[in-house]
Amino acid sequence: MTVYVDILIITNLFISFLILQITNGIMSGGAGFVRLLLGAFIGALSSLIIFLPEMGLVISLLLKGVCAVLIILSSFGFCGIARFMRMLLIFFTASFIFAGVFSALWLFVLPVGLQYRNSIVYLDISPVLLTVSAAVCYGLISLAERLFSKKLSGDRQTEMVVTVGGASVRLNGLVDSGNRLRDAVTGLPCAVAEYDSIKRLFDDDAAGFMKSGDLSRADLLNRSWAKRIRLISYDSVGGEGLLPAFRPDEVMIGGKKVSCIVAVKNKSLSKDGCCALIPPELLCGGDLPDRVHKIRKRKGGQT
Repeated sequence: MTVYVDILIITNLFISFLILQITNGIMSGGAGFVRLLLGAFIGALSSLIIFLPEMGLVISLLLKGVCAVLIILSSFGFCGIARFMRMLLIFFTASFIFAGVFSALWLFVLPVGLQYRNSIVYLDISPVLLTVSAAVCYGLISLAERLFSKKLSGDRQTEMVVTVGGASVRLNGLVDSGNRLRDAVTGLPCAVAEYDSIKRLFDDDAAGFMKSGDLSRADLLNRSWAKRIRLISYDSVGGEGLLPAFRPDEVMIGGKKVSCIVAVKNKSLSKDGCCALIPPELLCGGDLPDRVHKIRKRKGGQT
């Protein structure tokens, strides 16, 4: 059977992008369109392995593993070995689901035009069938993602303790599967806290910045607070904008130390008496990016 390079690359580019989008959603990876497209392009190029001489199963799988590592690194970077391995696991799981659904649909609809070589599957597939198959796969995995996030959070409430300069506040936090905010500088996930519940951690100048989000007030901050502040971009149903945020000395969630940024919202966050919104990943390894801070400290100064 003739293998057309254009069909091979376009099909794999499309599928790789969807798989990376799903991985990004489940892991709250915070990767933008360009990074995901770059990873998908590497995935599409890796499909050219099909033109190499026939390799053994072990060698072909090892080569695909190397390609998967490059795809994840180019799309999400590296924020700790455990988090990286979880991303690889989700990426491979989604890939297997896509491969299975595509193969099944193709065999039932039109059982010709499939070739398998060096662990690469080539489908001489029409644009219509490609779109339908991808939509089915994306729908199934998106449903699994929603169920996973719902099960993980389940409107669960937990205590969050934030410490700055020896002062601490205890917050009643709600695990919110919709919170996928990330700090663009460090890659850390962001919890969101109500201003009134956390304001005693701030001095007067820091309080002015956290309440308004006005960067012109940053010049008034002392050196300690100047190093802590951030602006976190958000995009929600209600609109988009920037939230003032800071890096605490320590955050404890459910008695476990995690690494995160705390964004501040100058209004009530929940009707359930909760004054903080916590991303689910902080309950399952949120302290992994700690390594980022250690690296930056060795290079001189805190982030």
